[in-house]
Formats: sequence, structure tokens, C-alpha cells
Amino acid sequence: MKRIIRGLMVLVGLIGLVSCDLRGLSISDSSSYISTSEDILVFTYLNDDDSYQVTGYIGTPIEVIIPSTYNSKSVTSIGNHAFEYCSSLTSINIPNSVTSIGYDAFSDCSSITNITLDPTNPTYHLLTLGEGKVVTTSTVWNNNSTVVAGLAYGNITMPNNIKSVEEQAFYRCSSLISIVISNSVTSINEYAFAHCSSLTTITIS
Repeated sequence: MKRIIRGLMVLVGLIGLVSCDLRGLSISDSSSYISTSEDILVFTYLNDDDSYQVTGYIGTPIEVIIPSTYNSKSVTSIGNHAFEYCSSLTSINIPNSVTSIGYDAFSDCSSITNITLDPTNPTYHLLTLGEGKVVTTSTVWNNNSTVVAGLAYGNITMPNNIKSVEEQAFYRCSSLISIVISNSVTSINEYAFAHCSSLTTITIS
């Protein structure tokens, strides 16, 4: 009987040791590395489109590479608020399969310094303006200025063909430092630069 009790005590001790080791490996620790991202992204199936949407993340991702497919289905969108307040995120790579970026998807991602977008993307394209970058809808920049979901950072100079800064255009672009507004701009609408917490200079021609 004593041997059985002693054996049970050893077994309980081993279980406790293993449990302690597992507690030391938190999700946050494992996801802080540069990732191909399927292990740290939250995907939601969209029945209407037979595709997946990125709706969130796990841990503290630094670099996110969104895959073009998940579970053999296309990844077609980034949902509203998907990466909102993700202050650890410095780099985002968006494939050509993503044709919809939701409201505030990257708002208050104050550490973003790199945005990579597949040049063959049919909906979005990447403009390099001065030292900063903006992701915009490809059909909008001819006449108006619209920034998608907080993806603007650095020092931006608007191109001369922009006629207006739309409502909430740079809303909560917390990595935006300065902006030069071209003399072609004739109107700046409500909340265009609201909650741009790093913005120190606006130059109007």
C-alpha cells in the first residue's frame, strides 16, 4: 500500500512539473516571432462568398503575412477592427486575394512602418508619398483622398491631383507624423485627421 501511495505521489509531482512548464509557454511568447501568420490569425468563414475573412489575431504579432488561402478557400477580406490597437504590429503583407478592408481594421497600430501589398491586387494599390505610405482604393485617388482603415504612416506629401480630403480620411492613423497638402485640395472634411496621435505638422500649400 505504501508503494502505491509513493508511486501516486511521484506521478502527481511529474504532472505538476509538466503543468508548470506548459504555463511558461504562453501564446504571447510563441506569437511574438515573425510569422507566416496562420498560427496567430483568427479566420471566420463567409458562407455567402465561400471564403474566409481575417477577423482578429492571437498574442502580440510583429509581422503579419496574410495568406491568400485558408483551409483551401480564398482569404478575401480583413474585417472591421481586425487589428485595431495592435501596438506590436510593425509590418503587414496583404495578398491580391484581399479585396475588402474593413472599418478601423488597422486603426491605432502605432508601430506600423511597413505595408506590403501585392501589385496585382485588383482593388487596392500602394502609393509611396514622401517617406510615408498610404493604402487607397484604386478608383478614388483620381479625384479624392481616402485612406483605408488607418493604414498610413510616416511623412506624407499628397500628389497634386487630389481635390479633397474626405471625411475621416486619416482617422486614427496613429503612425502618421506629418502631411503636406497639395494646392489642388479645395476642401478638407470633418474628422479628416481626428485621433492622429503622432501627427505634429500639417502643411497647407
